[in-house]
Amino acid sequence: MGQKYTGNYKKRKIQEASRNRVLAQWRRQDLRDAEEQYRPTEKSAETVFTQLLKSIRLDQRRSEGEIISAWNKLVSPSITEHAQPVELRRKTLVVEVDSPVWMDEIKRFHSREILQKLQTSFGKARIANLMFRISG
Repeated sequence: MGQKYTGNYKKRKIQEASRNRVLAQWRRQDLRDAEEQYRPTEKSAETVFTQLLKSIRLDQRRSEGEIISAWNKLVSPSITEHAQPVELRRKTLVVEVDSPVWMDEIKRFHSREILQKLQTSFGKARIANLMFRISG
């Protein structure tokens, strides 16, 4: 059985070489080296999975979920009723507020305290700033 496999492999290689020669003659140019550069390379499942997780930003989304959960525990219920974090962008936590009046109230009187609590829980390296915007 091993010889049959080797025979089929050799046969495929010969057919591929013949095909490449015919294509080179037809094109009047040998592009085998250029084609070889662009041939897909094999990748391990671990590499593909890691790239997939990076592309969908799973770590960042999990981090945002942790921050939202902590927000509801760390921040006063009267504030959480009107303001909720929506995303973490370059160490800045974006918080949507339901009205300009509440945004002004939170920015003026509560933002430092909120930032300190979040930085105590998650570190200054993770959350450096707060940004407030009106939801809508």
